[in-house]
Amino acid sequence: FLSQKMQAASLSKKGIKKTQSPNKRKGKRALLVVDIQKDFCEGGSLAVPNASEIVPVVNDLRQRVPFDYIIVSADWHPAEHLSFAKNHPGHNLFEEIVLEETGVKQVLWPAHCVADEKGSEFHDELIVSPDDILIRKGKLLEVDSYSAFGSPPEDTGLKNELTKRKVETVYVVGLAYDFCVGATASDAAKLGFKTILVKDGTKGIDPNGMKKMD
Repeated sequence: FLSQKMQAASLSKKGIKKTQSPNKRKGKRALLVVDIQKDFCEGGSLAVPNASEIVPVVNDLRQRVPFDYIIVSADWHPAEHLSFAKNHPGHNLFEEIVLEETGVKQVLWPAHCVADEKGSEFHDELIVSPDDILIRKGKLLEVDSYSAFGSPPEDTGLKNELTKRKVETVYVVGLAYDFCVGATASDAAKLGFKTILVKDGTKGIDPNGMKKMD
């Protein structure tokens, strides 16, 4: 999974050091915080085990490293979203089906991160600034965009946001490692950005799925 354009970093081992000031660096750096929302944290409808443990790590990272930009993504689903099991009578949670509308395989999830509902809010202790760039995904009824870049035909605008700001390197953290974080990091690398997945700043759902990402 880790390509030549993508690498993993650990804050406790290798560390991400404070380097030159943003004005002296040629290439811009962005921190991409993926989906640290209440429904993916303890007590949420699709909770990632020990999800809250990454919040202080992410907060420390954004405060300690002089990123040029900080981007936060959020699942933002309509209530009738086709990834929700409740919208497919006769099928079960976590069953994989093929959507008639798109012909795409889809895991059926509990309803989560419904737009403007409490579960879609960011974790209470996560630092989010008005200056952060907000990217919402999964807004189309029939598309479950794991990646913060979106899945066709959804385009979240993230690529354009990074490109127009001349970002060359992205650091990826968030939830969950084996789904949205991994998909986002993979897409960033494929699009030509130097991509660093900060493993201390993410948690996953399935150990086997996490191993596939390594």
